[in-house]
Amino acid sequence: MYCSSLVLAILVGISLTWFFGTQKDKELLIKMAALVESNQTRDQMTEFWNKHSMAQSVEEMMLDSKAETLTQDEHPEVMGMLPSIKGKDVLELGAGIGRFTGDIAQEARHVTAVDFMQSFTDKNKEVNGTKHNNIDFVCADVTKLELPKESYDVIFSNWLLMYLSDEELEKLAMNMLQWLRDGGHLFFRESCYHSSGDMKNSENPTVYRTPQMYTEVFSAVKVRLPNGGVSSLEVVTKRSVEAYAKHKQNKHQFSWLWKKVSLKNGSKGTLQEFLDNNQYNKAGILMYERVFGKGFVSPGGMTTTKEFVGRLNLQKDQHVLDVGCGIGGSAFYIADTYHAHVLGMDLSTNMINFALKAYESSKSSQVQFEVSNASTREFPAESFDAVYSRETILHIKDKKALFKKILNWLKPGGQLLITDYCCSPGEHSEKFKKYLAERQYYLIDVESYGKMLCEVGFEAVAAEDRTTQFAHILESELRNFEKSKERFIKDFSSEDYSSLVNSWTNKLTRCRGGEHTWGVFYARKPVSS
Repeated sequence: MYCSSLVLAILVGISLTWFFGTQKDKELLIKMAALVESNQTRDQMTEFWNKHSMAQSVEEMMLDSKAETLTQDEHPEVMGMLPSIKGKDVLELGAGIGRFTGDIAQEARHVTAVDFMQSFTDKNKEVNGTKHNNIDFVCADVTKLELPKESYDVIFSNWLLMYLSDEELEKLAMNMLQWLRDGGHLFFRESCYHSSGDMKNSENPTVYRTPQMYTEVFSAVKVRLPNGGVSSLEVVTKRSVEAYAKHKQNKHQFSWLWKKVSLKNGSKGTLQEFLDNNQYNKAGILMYERVFGKGFVSPGGMTTTKEFVGRLNLQKDQHVLDVGCGIGGSAFYIADTYHAHVLGMDLSTNMINFALKAYESSKSSQVQFEVSNASTREFPAESFDAVYSRETILHIKDKKALFKKILNWLKPGGQLLITDYCCSPGEHSEKFKKYLAERQYYLIDVESYGKMLCEVGFEAVAAEDRTTQFAHILESELRNFEKSKERFIKDFSSEDYSSLVNSWTNKLTRCRGGEHTWGVFYARKPVSS
């Protein structure tokens, strides 16, 4: 009551000062109002957690009566999303009663476990302090936490950020970036859209954001370096938590793994930034979908998807990795048609945001999507029965290294199906080289592509030059697109329409000229090495 009255008084003061005070008076009162509002938010959170900390139990931590069952799958899944923490200095924010603290401490060099509830901190120390001598237990509010810069290799938080205001979130995101050492990792997991637990509270002060909001906030934080470069956070993985989809049909639990990267002054930025800010910006994806068909951003849309997936002869409950899944059309098709389990991965955060929206409204529980880089992603050996990829590896320079990883990920007898942009062997025109540079493509000829698959250990390799088919697809897409000209221009613009028509026309010209080719590749992992 006191806080509400004080906020009202300050707002009245701001109104009067706005008309009669100096600029400095205005700025001071606004800062005071923001401070009081922040303190009020902290008071609400303290009151909320005082009510949910009586037993210091896993049910209270997860706000769910079925927590003991959930945690059996959820806990190892979350731990499995972390980078290597062996010998690392780890900062755990919102540690609670220590559900993860002990497991982290087993591998880490040192852990600083922070929570703003004293009762939780005491419980964590009671449970984990006697088992591990490498943990500092700190009772502190993360919004007021001060730590040395570049003092941690990994920052871990589970269900913390949703208890912060937007302003507090932005401030903490900046602090996290500065607390991390170069090359360090940040992991967090949050409930999005709405509550995930079944323990309801009419006065729940939690902020349920969209996944995209978290991605945008953490992508935006940057620190200027003395050499003129910048430090920022790059998404390593972003994915839903499968345990909640499995046990509660809840697709709104998301986790992120970020890496602190430093870019030199004048750098082009990361490939992820290039994709999201250029070819696959939000508007660009929507426009591509008009050409390729709903759910697709690859040549031929559903037609070629049916053809190429059909070559894999997939069986029920097999596990498929869709590398460069785009906005999810192929992943949903595989899951719905063959009842296989599909993990769709793409480096573009925009692509995955579209895929996740479709995922949330779908009835499929056998599809999962994540933002990740195939070149740096790690999976256990023999995780998949098949790997499927459409027009993705063209962005990867060291294709051979990726093929080795894929071979390792596949089970014995596992299959690989790739379609990709290729090029004619030999020298190319300056115009074609410029096109490749602008798109950040690294193309090789079809024959070399096939030989590379053989060299890393695949068998039954088929490398097919399908450029003629590609040209027919382009012609068909162009004809159909021209029929929808009026509607497209109404939804977008005449400039966008002309840009897409020119893009398709230029691709046809490059294909007919012989420099731009299209390859379809099939390969199998030997049953025995």
